[in-house]
Amino acid sequence: MRRGVEEVFQLLIGVFTMALIATIAYQVLGRVQTSRCEQMWQTDVTSFANAITTVAKSYGTTAYVTLHGKCGRADEVNYALITLNDRKLCIAVCGTPTDSCYVVRYLASGKQGSKRVELSRGYSCTEITPYVYYLVERGGSCDSGFTDIGSDFEQKGFVIKGLVKHVYVRSTVDASGTKSVVICAQKGG
Repeated sequence: MRRGVEEVFQLLIGVFTMALIATIAYQVLGRVQTSRCEQMWQTDVTSFANAITTVAKSYGTTAYVTLHGKCGRADEVNYALITLNDRKLCIAVCGTPTDSCYVVRYLASGKQGSKRVELSRGYSCTEITPYVYYLVERGGSCDSGFTDIGSDFEQKGFVIKGLVKHVYVRSTVDASGTKSVVICAQKGG
């Protein structure tokens, strides 16, 4: 009788240990997934900021970027070009002691119950001037299948609810010498 109780006790300890190990493994895999997603989004905003900077410095060029959306628990990602008007923030984010700077930001969010919660956020600096920023806000025409997102990029950015969205940044100078910088995103997704 005593031996039967010991076996049951050992079995319970074994089941408890396996459940604990499975729970820890699940949490570790979740953290790895979150880290992978954050690295991907940070790479995206860095590429996007570099594309804007490169195109702004050389008129008549186009740069293409692929931005990612859904990943892990995040079901949408908002990308925006924002102005930081704070010397301390510009130093912290860009390492530049200026009173204002332009950065590309991503904000990943997901549903938690009935609420939308922020899961991750990241920034990357651009080296654009207020004039180029004005040109981006003014917008322009995009190729078929793409829409201009520059005109309201600062106010609300644009949201990717799908897996990826292709974006391009183009700068042009027309025959009259009028310059334009347009940011175009693939329609849908």
